Amino acid sequence: MTRSWTGACVIHVVARIVVYLAEHLVVQILLLTEKEVTAVISMNQQIASKVGLSEMENSEQIEQLSQSTSIDEVAQNIQRSLSEDVK
Repeated sequence: MTRSWTGACVIHVVARIVVYLAEHLVVQILLLTEKEVTAVISMNQQIASKVGLSEMENSEQIEQLSQSTSIDEVAQNIQRSLSEDVK
């Protein structure tokens, strides 16, 4: 038996693919942005050190923000959060 695809079905499948690709692109842009912001924070820390702003250079919050983000950790946190929301 041959399955025929209706126009609406094809449009639905194409729309889902477009949404998936758009979401994937957004994730890639966010990851690139995170890397760039981390690099800028690191440069700012170096500048603060050179001009004698030790409170900025030694800020715990800035130190945390300058650390690279593990995408695996982020994915696990999201998965954990989604699992908790379902319960």
